[in-house]
Amino acid sequence: MPKIVVINPNSSADVTASMRESVSAMARALPYTLDWITNQGGPPGIETDAHVHAVASQMSDIVGHAVADAFVIGCFSDPGVSSLRETQGRPIIGIAEAAYRYAMTQTRRFGVLSIVEASVVRHRTHLHQLGIASFMAGDRPLDLGVAELAGGGVLDRLVSVGRMLRDVDGAEVVILGCAGLGRYRLPLQAELGMPVIDPVMASIAQAATELLMRI
Repeated sequence: MPKIVVINPNSSADVTASMRESVSAMARALPYTLDWITNQGGPPGIETDAHVHAVASQMSDIVGHAVADAFVIGCFSDPGVSSLRETQGRPIIGIAEAAYRYAMTQTRRFGVLSIVEASVVRHRTHLHQLGIASFMAGDRPLDLGVAELAGGGVLDRLVSVGRMLRDVDGAEVVILGCAGLGRYRLPLQAELGMPVIDPVMASIAQAATELLMRI
């Protein structure tokens, strides 16, 4: 059976477990095997530009040694995705780009729930590079580090910031701006009364589509 490998660029096994749990229903429905790799040499969370640059080269090493038909890079900064696409003949999917492009099929106004302010700046740059910045209604930080995403009060913070994206910025769809936030998709969607996109789900769906299109 063809295999999709999801790589967590940070070293947190908890984030990998969270991603895996958030797509468990999807995994059962896929005609593909899903494997998971945690980057043991990465930082515990990817929150700065230095983190992004450091793990980009590590992604190249991991992809180069892994056996898979497609890869998902499980960080919302999409580290190393562009360079990997230049050297790999296999699909390389970044979770941010996949989430943006899926959101664009639902609305012309999406919002992003980022973890920290530095992430917001990177996301804007990425959106401009992709040529789709006009679709973003807003990008607001939770002011929480990766290690804090499994703690108490995270859903309340997501709801509070999500309401600002909806009511102030005019977002019609909200994207979770971190791979470790997928566990909150359904309760947040219920609280906001609007679609919430888990970027890990969106990227696995895109990887599956690309494999199907190559049959």
